[in-house]
Amino acid sequence: MGNSTTHHGQHEPQDGFSDNNAWGHGDVTALYPVILEHSQDIITVSKLDGTFVYLTPSVQTALGYLPSELVGRTRDDWYHPEDVSHWEQVRQQIMEGKDQGSFTCRLRRKGGGYGWFEVRFCAVRDGSGAVQWVISFARDVTERRELEMALRRSRDKLSHAQRIAKIGYWEWDAQQQSLYWSDEMYAIWGLPPGQFVGTMEAYLSTIHPEDRDYVSRLMRAGMEGFRPFDTQFRILLPDGSIRHIQALGDLDRDVAGRLLRMFGTVQDVTERKLAELRLRTAEEQLRKSERLAALGHLAAGIAHEIRNPLTTLKGFTQLLQGSVNPDKQSFLRIMLDELTQIERIVNDLVLLAKPAGAEGRAQRMVDILERAMQETEPEAAAGGVRMEMRAPSESPWVKCSPGQLSQMFCNILRNAVQAMPNGGVIQIVVTEAADWVVVQIIDEGTGIPDERLPHLGEPFFTTKERGTGLGLMVSYRIAEAHGGRIDIESQVGRGTTVTVSLPRLGGQAL
Repeated sequence: MGNSTTHHGQHEPQDGFSDNNAWGHGDVTALYPVILEHSQDIITVSKLDGTFVYLTPSVQTALGYLPSELVGRTRDDWYHPEDVSHWEQVRQQIMEGKDQGSFTCRLRRKGGGYGWFEVRFCAVRDGSGAVQWVISFARDVTERRELEMALRRSRDKLSHAQRIAKIGYWEWDAQQQSLYWSDEMYAIWGLPPGQFVGTMEAYLSTIHPEDRDYVSRLMRAGMEGFRPFDTQFRILLPDGSIRHIQALGDLDRDVAGRLLRMFGTVQDVTERKLAELRLRTAEEQLRKSERLAALGHLAAGIAHEIRNPLTTLKGFTQLLQGSVNPDKQSFLRIMLDELTQIERIVNDLVLLAKPAGAEGRAQRMVDILERAMQETEPEAAAGGVRMEMRAPSESPWVKCSPGQLSQMFCNILRNAVQAMPNGGVIQIVVTEAADWVVVQIIDEGTGIPDERLPHLGEPFFTTKERGTGLGLMVSYRIAEAHGGRIDIESQVGRGTTVTVSLPRLGGQAL
């Protein structure tokens, strides 16, 4: 510069600039017009009321205005209507003694539309402290803002998609030992957002106890073997309910093979699991119905062929009782017992062959049960078994075929007696639940293994050495024909509970 001075004995700095001491204040201020002329930011000077007195030429490049077009106009004219309040807040802060402020807002373009700008303010005061000028520096951040908004929209869409599909995202930082969860992860786990200690131990503690070791081994195998995983397991929610989860995971390592992070998705597949279970149950019921229908047709022919000669055999055996020597009477009693057993089997076959129905009459449940208990009493007494019934003082009523229901309860009681070789007590409990009459028959027998429970009621499946499986199969058929059902729970060594639910007179069927 012409008025700059050079100090002797000093060499020029290698960066091409003169030593700072060679510059005077006037030299720097002389550069201000050049700096303002080439500034990419919009620099403005206004009064406290917002009236512009100066704008840098960059306002034309950024917004399309000549500086002269805005001088004399107020700041309110170029702010987006929703952002005018930002300037009002800054002006209030300046009046209260604060000389600086900043915000992000939209400024009006001359050709239409708005651009996003980051605006900083500072106040210039006179010697008395009164505000003389307000200077602002506005930087165009439209591109950055649009990228941020696009990213936010993308995240929102992803969040909505995850919520609709019930898919959550997780990421474990191996270096920081921290675990990140997306919002949908919290929703799946039944937790408020943020209410989770982000550690792998805390995550594993939410896994169902029966699946926890498996999931832990799976994740360790993934870490050690560079393998992604795809698996299913159960989790426990804070309210104690269980959800089924489909989990996919992968991992990143550095060039040295060190684990950097694991990440993946989880999806709540509880409804799908329940639907699959319902489908399997329906298919099994259909197969069972088809087997029963086929067996019913077969049973009709067998029962017809056996019943007539059986009646003849039983009749003549009874006649022989009066003419056979006393020492031979025991043989005839054995013959009659065996014929009675055959007759019972034939009756069961007839019930299978002839669809049962509830086109009967109103009956008190207690009366039906007492009849079944009387028929079973001789066999129970012989085995040292006592039957006790508890029922409401006013017995509930059902519409039924009394003989068929009595047959059903006889079959169940007989099974209970035969399951108690050492004697004991059979409890018969009658209750009412909404539109249902519920009868529970609880024995103290040997119990039934879990793997056999699903097969009860199948044709010719039995847990007894000399059983045929027909009795329980017929009982299921009778209960279903009356609009009810039979449920069986059992523990080996503890006993079995058979629950029969039937529509109460006036109630609705299942």
